[in-house]
Amino acid sequence: MGDIVHTFPAVHLLRKSFPDCTLSWLVNDCYAELVERSPDVDDVIPFYRDRWCSPRHWGEVVDFIRKLRLESFDVVIDFQGLLRSGLIAFFSGSPRKIGFQDSKECAGLFYNEKILLPSNISHAIDKNVFLVRSAFQVTESFEMPPVKSCHHDNKTAQALFRVHEFNMDNPVIALAPATRWTSKTWSVNFYVNVLERLYQQRPEANIWLLGGEADREMGDQIVKGCNNAGPKNFIGELNFGILIELLRASNVILGCDSGPMHLASLLGVPVVALFGPTSPELTGPYPRNEHTVITGNCEKRPCFEKECPLKEAVCKKSVSSDEVANALLSFIEK
Repeated sequence: MGDIVHTFPAVHLLRKSFPDCTLSWLVNDCYAELVERSPDVDDVIPFYRDRWCSPRHWGEVVDFIRKLRLESFDVVIDFQGLLRSGLIAFFSGSPRKIGFQDSKECAGLFYNEKILLPSNISHAIDKNVFLVRSAFQVTESFEMPPVKSCHHDNKTAQALFRVHEFNMDNPVIALAPATRWTSKTWSVNFYVNVLERLYQQRPEANIWLLGGEADREMGDQIVKGCNNAGPKNFIGELNFGILIELLRASNVILGCDSGPMHLASLLGVPVVALFGPTSPELTGPYPRNEHTVITGNCEKRPCFEKECPLKEAVCKKSVSSDEVANALLSFIEK
């Protein structure tokens, strides 16, 4: 999800530079709804990765490649830079197959145009924008892209707030507590302490939790642990459209280095981001001067390990719940 969000600005720059072109975006099917929110994309091509991992469905992959080639793309750009995306670029049959020179998993073997990144470009968004600029000699100014709004999803989001008795005249705070990495995810007790601290200062604030189905239990534990804050657990209940509208209506979001945090940043929602084993210089909320990043103090940071190599979570222990609560308060009290 983060990779997709980080590509939105580059796609917007393509549309701005070539307004009459036809832009198709190939994406894993579970994220197709998110890509459909880009006003710059003409066609979304779903890739059924989980289904096509099964040998009994490999015949569908052959049909998919055949249809892909029939599109007769003039250019294919591989922003992800992995073996699978490199192979798709190759099988597309496009005369121009563009990607990063330092792509992973030997994906570069399938490009005929490889872009070398300067050492001073580090953030994923800046990298993708540089790829477009270099490949097409683009000089247009760069700006964050819009994300389409849906009237139906907005009505559903507002109804959800009403059902949970949110007073929209008061601050709305979102919490995305989980990530796929254990090392990037702070504890239930930590989040409970943050929310209880918030309640002490702003008892009228509305708080809601978001995340994927696998995170629902963590959300339930946070709700159960709060004696006063009363957060509402929406984890596992939202599609991308409703999630986007709920985020738009929020004053600030607290999250780790995760997809929801990146999506909020794209929407222009202020972010308080917790970074442990990963680097905010590479994947932090963008632009950084509009958000607050809090990092742990650890000699190995950033280690980019899914499990803490020190087995004691120094990153997390060195971040206080009061510091995080105060950062959130600074946004809702502006």
